[in-house]
Amino acid sequence: MGYNDFGQLGDGTRNQRLTPVPIIAGASTPTLTLSVAPGAILAAGGSSTMYIASDGMLWAVGDNRKGQLGDGSTTNRSAPLQVTTNVASVSNSFGYYAHFIKNDNSLWAVGDNAIGSLGDGTFQDRHAPVQIALNVASVADGDGHTMFVKKDGSLWAVGWSQYGELGNGVAAQTLVTPVQVVATGVASVAAGEGYTMYVKTDGTLWALGWNDKGQLGTGATTNRVTATQVATGVISVTTGYGHTLFVKADGTLWAMGWNSSGELGDGTTTNRALPVQVATGVSSVSAGAFHTLFLKADETLWAMGRNSEGELGDGTTTNRSTPVQIAAGVSAISAGYYHSIFKKTDGTFWGMGNNSLGELGDGTASRRFLPVLLGSPAITTQPTNQTAAAGQSVTLSVGPANISSTYQWRLNGSAISGASSPTLSLSNLQPTNAGLYFAAVTSGATTLSDPAIVGVSSTTKVIGTGSEVAQNVFVASNGNTFDQVLPSGAAVTVTADYSQNQITRTSFIDLTNDIVQVEMSGPGALSLVLDNPSGPAAAANYNQATLYMKGHAGIVITGATEATNVSVFSVGKITAVNQGLFKTDVTYDGLADIAFIAISSSNGKFGGVRTSNTSYYATKGMTGLYAPGVQFTGPVFIGDISAFDAATPVIVIGSSSDTRITGGDLSQANGQPVKVAGLTQLKFTAGSDSHGNSLAAKNNQAVLQQNGVDVTSQIVVNPTP
Repeated sequence: MGYNDFGQLGDGTRNQRLTPVPIIAGASTPTLTLSVAPGAILAAGGSSTMYIASDGMLWAVGDNRKGQLGDGSTTNRSAPLQVTTNVASVSNSFGYYAHFIKNDNSLWAVGDNAIGSLGDGTFQDRHAPVQIALNVASVADGDGHTMFVKKDGSLWAVGWSQYGELGNGVAAQTLVTPVQVVATGVASVAAGEGYTMYVKTDGTLWALGWNDKGQLGTGATTNRVTATQVATGVISVTTGYGHTLFVKADGTLWAMGWNSSGELGDGTTTNRALPVQVATGVSSVSAGAFHTLFLKADETLWAMGRNSEGELGDGTTTNRSTPVQIAAGVSAISAGYYHSIFKKTDGTFWGMGNNSLGELGDGTASRRFLPVLLGSPAITTQPTNQTAAAGQSVTLSVGPANISSTYQWRLNGSAISGASSPTLSLSNLQPTNAGLYFAAVTSGATTLSDPAIVGVSSTTKVIGTGSEVAQNVFVASNGNTFDQVLPSGAAVTVTADYSQNQITRTSFIDLTNDIVQVEMSGPGALSLVLDNPSGPAAAANYNQATLYMKGHAGIVITGATEATNVSVFSVGKITAVNQGLFKTDVTYDGLADIAFIAISSSNGKFGGVRTSNTSYYATKGMTGLYAPGVQFTGPVFIGDISAFDAATPVIVIGSSSDTRITGGDLSQANGQPVKVAGLTQLKFTAGSDSHGNSLAAKNNQAVLQQNGVDVTSQIVVNPTP
């Protein structure tokens, strides 16, 4: 049972079997007999990508300098375009040409034809597809030569031969018209850089052409102008620039040839002139120039080899000499020169790696170190931070490359009703509007814009639903003087009397019933917005009649400078003056709970963020500290950050000389990496709760990514054992 794409189960079909089926009655070891195999639905080439949708439409994207995308032009494309309909399989070269087979088994070609690689009898480049042959089952493009198998099992060759790769016994030759090189019995073929591998219907593997790195698997490095048998029991084969892999009927994966980047996956970088076993339970494999992808029968995608462009998709640029798992629920794969693509079982297409010519189809030329959806709309104009006085208007706009896109604006992770155009106008700005805005842009796939901070500027102590309930309160223990503000609704914006060196304290009840104090000093305005607010009501866990609002807070600070500081902490025995506040029958967690702090500075600088007694968490939007480009002149202390469900954990700043996680470990409940920027070191140190209980320093448990690259090892400083 299992995959049966090439008849490997021996039941006379190519149907996948999820339960055992009888093979040959009375026989203990069925004979491997392969039928002529169909071609591929994905083709990652040199710097272009072609793929076939479920309706048979062929799509293409990327490099088009020789017209290889087939749209009649030589214009590069960063968004996928439709080429033609009724396509069954496709192949893409490491150069600038491609072939595809239609449902009627006709073979078509497009692109560079300087050395006859297309097979149309000319040396003329083709910017639109031309028909080459009939009754074709599969095709394989090398980097100058083309091989195809007809439905009768015959093998045909065309193009440039330097090492005998065409299989007609001649080393150096150029053919512009296909010639038959094997009469019958061929099931599938793969064309590499100057060499060819093919599998016969009896499961034997044959090789010819360039063999400098041992890629033919003969045990030597001698080129072959005639085909040589190198293995048995084989169901499929793939070729890269100089390495070869094949899958046997028992699901084992074997490799030989060039291994300078670990592309063979055997744990070394030693070239292999004989096949070595690499993995088990494998259903298919695809070789790029210097990297390899393979798919297991459990639909997991694995990768190894060169990773300088992120082509492995593991979030790093580290070469891998042993396989690493990249994704699950995958149904098809293709490795290109420096990029990779795959199809998931839900029908979506994904890509990673080099994207300098738009080959990943996400509308950009940015490398991708993690898989991105092919066809994702490109956002060419990002929304920018906005600050205005209450009652004024602000406008956010987003500009994708694809004009047929749809839009949905979100505030702090929640969709805004009716906000479905590229522009979002807030005509009467209020504290309730403060937060992190981003647009979800959809055109087949969905791309999220960068967040924009929207804040309310003010010269008044309190605006919104709240009031100043005490003034000029002096605290002898720390020498601070503060004004007390209590929200009476969902949102409030406050300022501090910074000319008098005073603090404004805003208080609320968090979701674990702690009183939380948010203290701001210096220029600017602080907006506190409560998600799912309730109250005002007395604090259930404290001996106090004061009425507080309760909710999960997001904090937005705008108009700040290096003189602006913010602190967040819960009321506990070491932070409270009145020790009579605490009930003896209550267990306090001693931590303040908030969703995020977002900071926009008027001069690019900020003082310090002191939230070592604070746990950031959310189930949607962003959670953590978001202050892109802001230079912190004071410390940045964070208790912990944890993202649940659809939330994204972040520590995004411009720079800081002292950034710490105090008592937390950054473990993410939803398994998401923490997005970071501006960090040179992130220290994990001890902390304490607001009742004086020590919180031991913990080791980091998160993956930290900057621009999709894993930077964990570069910036994390774990506690000394």
